Amino acid sequence: MNLRGLHLDNNRLTGNIPPEIGQLMNLTLLILSTNKLTGNIPPELRQLANLEELYLYNNQLTGNIPPEIGQLTNRTGLFLGDNALTGSIPQEIGQLQHIDQLYLSGNQLTGCIPTELRDVPNNDLADLGLSYCVPAFVADSLALVALYRTTDGPGWMDNTNWLTARPIGEWNGVATNAEGRVVSLSLPGNELSGSIPPEIGQFKNLESLSLFRNKLTGRIPAEIGQLQNLTSLSLSYNQLAGRIPVEIGQLRKLVGLNMYGNSLTGQIPAEIGQLMNLVELQLSSNKLSGSIPPEIGQLQNLRRLDVHANDLSGSIPAEIGQLQNLGVLSFAGSSLTGHIPAEIGQLTNLFRLDLSSNKLSGSIPHEIGELMNLAELHLSGNTLTGSIPSELGKLQSLRILSLFENELTGTIPPELGELTKLTVLVLSDNSLTGSIPLVLGQLQNLEQLILGGNQLTGSIPS
Repeated sequence: MNLRGLHLDNNRLTGNIPPEIGQLMNLTLLILSTNKLTGNIPPELRQLANLEELYLYNNQLTGNIPPEIGQLTNRTGLFLGDNALTGSIPQEIGQLQHIDQLYLSGNQLTGCIPTELRDVPNNDLADLGLSYCVPAFVADSLALVALYRTTDGPGWMDNTNWLTARPIGEWNGVATNAEGRVVSLSLPGNELSGSIPPEIGQFKNLESLSLFRNKLTGRIPAEIGQLQNLTSLSLSYNQLAGRIPVEIGQLRKLVGLNMYGNSLTGQIPAEIGQLMNLVELQLSSNKLSGSIPPEIGQLQNLRRLDVHANDLSGSIPAEIGQLQNLGVLSFAGSSLTGHIPAEIGQLTNLFRLDLSSNKLSGSIPHEIGELMNLAELHLSGNTLTGSIPSELGKLQSLRILSLFENELTGTIPPELGELTKLTVLVLSDNSLTGSIPLVLGQLQNLEQLILGGNQLTGSIPS
């Protein structure tokens, strides 16, 4: 069909604009204004490669402006005003180099106006009540400036090139990609003080944020949850306070989360269980309270879980046993109660288990004897009862066995003499009885043997 102009304005047309209009390949002018058309603007209009002017104003059209309109490179006039369109103005419209008339008012558009549209000769953009978009690299620059000002940039140990005309990729600690977007911000041990600004959430391409070992105070801003590309977050050894924002759970690409050595309070957010790529979670040496969320058991890739030295309560959730890749587990000094879950015996990759200095009770689960890679077992400073399970003798990789200051009874199992790699054996301050097994004398790598504070009898093996 050779149709070049379609004029159907000022009628009483209803219903949707048929997508088949996109088959009118020679159309240069389409006027459907001042009708009662409803529904979305069909993306099939992108097929009208020769279209120069599109009049759809004064209808009842809804939905977003389709970005496909930006493919109509011959477009000179776009009239979409007085409908019920929503959403933002597509950046693709800014690619229409020949457009000289643009009318969009009388809709419910949100967001910002693409800066490329600023030079359209005839427009009603001022009537939209929207501001122009800040170019992405400019947004990153402004966020860096905000960080500099809120963390006493002049007092940093190294602020080379900051707030100069040099490219931001040359500012100390800043790395950018080919488009000039910030992908890494690394300022550890740089004497930053003050608070982390909410503008930190503007780094849409940021993959690594390292601000550890500074003097940062205040709360972790919720806007940090906007960093959708972040894989590593390190805020350790600062003076940060307040709760861990639940928005952390939105960082689905996160691999490492380190916030130890602060003054964080409140509970460990259950939303952390949504971070399926997380390999390392370190929240130790804070003031966290409440129970360990069972959702942590969903972190199938986790290899290190360290929450020691907090003010937690409750028991160790059985879901911990689902962390099949875990190598290090430390809940030491965290006021935990209840029994040690038998499910810990499922953590076959575990090489360090530290549950010391809690209020754990009950017996040592014999399932721990299944942890063939375990090198360190720290259960001291609890109120554990019962006997030392003979199954511990199967832990052929064990180097440190620390069970002191409990309420253990019974004899020292001779099976401990099979732990040929053992260097430290501390069983002091329990209620152990009987004699010291002769086989302990055959542990050639043993450097420390501490058995005091028990009720042992007999002679010391030569």
